[in-house]
Amino acid sequence: MKKILSAVLSIAIMVALIPLSSMQVHAADQKVEWAIEWAIETANDDSHGYSMSSRNGPNYDCSSFVSYAFKNAGFAIKGVPNSSSMISAFSKVGFKAYKKGETTPRRGDIYVQPGSHVELYLGDGYCAGAHENTDGKSGDSKGDEIDVRPLSKCSWCRNKKYTYILRYEGPETYTYTFTYNALNGSTPEGNFTAHFGKEFTIHNSALKMGYTLAGWNIQRGRDNKWLTVDGWLTEEEILKKNISKNAYLNGTTLTFGEDWTSSFGADTLFTLYAVWVPDKYSVKFDANGGLNAPESTLKVHGNDLILSEISPTRSGYTFLGWAESPSATVPTYLPGASYYSNEETTLYAVWQKNVIDSVIFNRDLVNTTTLAAFKLVLSGSACTSDEGASIDYNQDGIVSTLDLAKLKLHLAGIEELG
Repeated sequence: MKKILSAVLSIAIMVALIPLSSMQVHAADQKVEWAIEWAIETANDDSHGYSMSSRNGPNYDCSSFVSYAFKNAGFAIKGVPNSSSMISAFSKVGFKAYKKGETTPRRGDIYVQPGSHVELYLGDGYCAGAHENTDGKSGDSKGDEIDVRPLSKCSWCRNKKYTYILRYEGPETYTYTFTYNALNGSTPEGNFTAHFGKEFTIHNSALKMGYTLAGWNIQRGRDNKWLTVDGWLTEEEILKKNISKNAYLNGTTLTFGEDWTSSFGADTLFTLYAVWVPDKYSVKFDANGGLNAPESTLKVHGNDLILSEISPTRSGYTFLGWAESPSATVPTYLPGASYYSNEETTLYAVWQKNVIDSVIFNRDLVNTTTLAAFKLVLSGSACTSDEGASIDYNQDGIVSTLDLAKLKLHLAGIEELG
């Protein structure tokens, strides 16, 4: 029986090589032709029969028979789908699902009734498929468990009990649109398109004041999943795995592969979201003549910086705070205050000179207190002695070198003050 049908089919195909106005003899793609050849050869080999429990060869059921035909022709179909999952699986390798009535059947099309049956259309009124186990044994003892038959002998095909036609369109026919979302930044460039199996380059000169563009996260529109090192994941899955979304820099070249889309024509929209990293500004501290200024620190754009509580020191001076000018006499910021400017800067210590109104000297004894007072005099502080005796001997309003010399003689017991 199989040999007769094979001969009839071969004659039909040979005749059909002559162009007919209403018949497409050859499939549009060579790999589809290879799938048809495999299906015919397998159907003509009685060692192959029908089985649902052992469907991966040498016996097949309706969906595994068609799936292996295309897998052996070089289509990267994942797993061995059943009639319910065939549309999804085949859509990932360049097939498009048409509803019955949307298109005229062509050679190499797959008739699909999800959850029921699958048949391969060979063109010129013939189909190939795995139908039923007639004897409960392996192989095909009667020659009709897996066979090639005219549509007139296939009531399922003839009566169009299928609801979909799967047709290989080729990945290059599918266009995927990418849009940029700069998240409050500028986006000079607009959308771009990518094709399955082809490379595309991410490029967008987005700008945002106070931020640096660290890359782009990619989100798939159909299910709102994000591209990660572990594939496409939801926000919840990303948090659970404690991983990050992939961030692609400008100029990165990627290939739109089958792992990008759940089915051809379904995941057509993708959005690239800008990843912004806030700029950081160096804030330096200058003791401005003093010592022990705090270490430099970094201020994050948009966030206030709490200044150090550490105060510098300077002999003879009191630290008042910080200012942005080294000559400032009034501080702008106190220790522990908030610094809010988004720019690099140096803060200078603001000092107030210590002033001693008077120093009382002991006329009768040169002791530690007297020497301390003398040190203050030498440092330039204004002083007076007890009992109204001024150290300003010449009374010119200035404690001069001459005055200090006389004070030194007095402290040595050589000359009296006054």
